[in-house]
Amino acid sequence: TKYDLKMQKRKEEEARRKKEERSGKIIAAVVIIALIAFVASFPIRKYMALNGTYITVGEEKITQVEFDYNYAVAKVGYLDTYGSYLSMFGMDTATIDDQSYDGTMTFREYFEQLAVQNIASTKALKAAAEAENFVYDTTLDYEMFIAEMSEQAATAGMPLKEYITDMYGPLATQDRLEDIIKETLYTGAYYEKKANSLVATDEEIVAYYGANKDTYDSVDYRMTTIKADLPTTNPDGS
Repeated sequence: TKYDLKMQKRKEEEARRKKEERSGKIIAAVVIIALIAFVASFPIRKYMALNGTYITVGEEKITQVEFDYNYAVAKVGYLDTYGSYLSMFGMDTATIDDQSYDGTMTFREYFEQLAVQNIASTKALKAAAEAENFVYDTTLDYEMFIAEMSEQAATAGMPLKEYITDMYGPLATQDRLEDIIKETLYTGAYYEKKANSLVATDEEIVAYYGANKDTYDSVDYRMTTIKADLPTTNPDGS
């Protein structure tokens, strides 16, 4: 009957509605679980970025914080030396990272190479210093380093915390950089000590020069011959 058909249609619509509600609840639950998992992964990812191995240099495991610091040091050092020349040629040093360095790599790749070289040198110097039981208190040097950085931050009109992040990467803080900076100060002091110990005396310099004059003394010259017909007597007849 029409009544039976009508009731059957209502039952089908009710069943479809309940099915859609169940599907909607399942989807919502899945989305909520996914969001919870995504948010929960933030601390894990941050922990890995701070403590996990970002790169390996030799046998040394380097965190992203340490790599970013050395990258910044390499970049700033390069720009301090060549930045004015690059600007003269129209290069925007503010966006230098992604510009071409030599046609085969970008400046970012070049600075990454310099960062790795800096890390390798620092670790090698540290190993040599510790092997010789070299002792150096970095406290004063570190305080001077932070004071200078604070002045630079003030000049830039930025809080120190923001300046450190801007200079040394999004994960950088003063506390996280302290051991890294002190390590570079320690190895720098060791390098200076070794360099000074290898300086020759005046007597050694004179003796070495005397034995190697031909290596150090050289002259570059050009000779031009001009042909001319010159008189054989002066105007007075002599």
